[in-house]
Amino acid sequence: MANFITNTILKYASKIALNPNIAAPLLRRYYTEGRLNQFLFLDIPSSGIGLQYISYSQEGSCWLNVCNLSPFDFTMDRILIEAVIDGGASFSCTNLMPIGPCVLKGQTINKIYVQGKSPMQPEMVKSAKGGKRARVNITAYIVTSIRSFNISRQIGDLKNFEVI
Repeated sequence: MANFITNTILKYASKIALNPNIAAPLLRRYYTEGRLNQFLFLDIPSSGIGLQYISYSQEGSCWLNVCNLSPFDFTMDRILIEAVIDGGASFSCTNLMPIGPCVLKGQTINKIYVQGKSPMQPEMVKSAKGGKRARVNITAYIVTSIRSFNISRQIGDLKNFEVI
């Protein structure tokens, strides 16, 4: 019960933080970039195809699960996903200002689709088709009413990817 009350107070305090003269300095002092960074969890779903590269259109795409454990709403302004498939092939997906606002409400789990052009040589596509594992680096820029910050995550052993 105490946790619910604390989260509710913090959520409304973050709304007040939009006015820089009231609560923003206190919230900014307590909620550093590192502390806010700990509230976000990014993962590629283990079921289905989470990561995909289509060679004929030279597009990479990825589904992300994003869990926001904070009492605050976050906006994912831009995101870069870089995938390296064993054998040396690599591609990336980039969303700059995603279509529609990518608002991550406080204490929710969201699914985000990231897609982008990523040219790959035919030799690399052949190498990637034979790959069994991938490594993924995720970098995103997050905006809140308290402060803006960058996050970086790595997923080291991804097996649910597809190269077409």
